[in-house]
Amino acid sequence: MFVFKHPKYYEEMRQRAKKYQKEQKLKQQASDKRLSKKAIKIHEAWAYQNGYRAQAPRHKLRQNVARYNASDYKDSSVKPQAS
Repeated sequence: MFVFKHPKYYEEMRQRAKKYQKEQKLKQQASDKRLSKKAIKIHEAWAYQNGYRAQAPRHKLRQNVARYNASDYKDSSVKPQAS
């Protein structure tokens, strides 16, 4: 048997459903972040055990790069230039 319900009942039901879905989505996103951090730690531990080393941060890699000036190239040519 069908029971008649006021149209406002269905509007409120839809609003509650949307709110519930948003809450579930936020919970899922939060749990994804937690899992990804945990997965990164597990991967780093595995890589270290198998001989892989972490790459240095970019700012540390840049410090050891040789820097050349224009004066470094002037004396490199032995041949006299035609004038």
